[in-house]
Amino acid sequence: MKNDRRHELQENDLVDSVGSMMDRVRPHVRTFLGIGVLGLLLIASGILISSRTRTTREAAWESFLAALSQGTPEAFEEVLVRYPDSPAAGWSRVVLGDIALTEGTNSAFSNREKSQERLRTAVELYSQVVAERPQGMLAERAVFGLAKSRESLGEIDEAIRGYQAVSTDFPSGALASLSARRADSLKGDDAKNWYEWFAAQEVAPPVTSPLDETAPAAIETEVIPSEPAISEEGSEKPLSQKAPDSDETPPADGAIDKPTEQTPSPDAK
Repeated sequence: MKNDRRHELQENDLVDSVGSMMDRVRPHVRTFLGIGVLGLLLIASGILISSRTRTTREAAWESFLAALSQGTPEAFEEVLVRYPDSPAAGWSRVVLGDIALTEGTNSAFSNREKSQERLRTAVELYSQVVAERPQGMLAERAVFGLAKSRESLGEIDEAIRGYQAVSTDFPSGALASLSARRADSLKGDDAKNWYEWFAAQEVAPPVTSPLDETAPAAIETEVIPSEPAISEEGSEKPLSQKAPDSDETPPADGAIDKPTEQTPSPDAK
């Protein structure tokens, strides 16, 4: 009986403890419920944002692949406008930099002004990608393109540092070996002397004559004969002398050398 009484007292103490705890918690129940609801909202928002981000990223890559199939600068510029903060935008800038670099190097020997403009554009595009601190292949391609653009502009020291950065920061990358060799090549005096010589040359676009554009088929050119025509007296015949027409019947043999005999008339006797 004493055990039953002791058990009853323990249950009463437990009930009193729970009741006391509920009394302390009751004023904060709404706060706890609000925190729980807020947590659920944050979780739901995170899931929604993650889903939208994934959808946007997929759409950006689809747009980039479509631009690759088109191969036009306008298509890659559209990716930059629609998805400016996506990884696809970084690759679009690299491709636009490659286009500008190719155009700049191709026109270096024919139009210095155009070449410099396109090469500066390439430097700007690659620099924008590098400033975003990308990782992996994108970073390697951007740093290499920037170094190549610097080299084409004759900025040898900056180009060497860029090539060295590629070979050092991406030792297992596809461009590491090429960059190391290029950096070593530019350190020599021959390379620096060549770029200094080329920078001093005056390169301008060729001047096109209007005659070159109209294919002058109607313009006759004077043909110089291989051997001069010699007259019987040993003097050269003038170039304006008309040659006999091919339709004219040539004289019979001896018609020129033999004089025509005249038959005497009967009155002459």
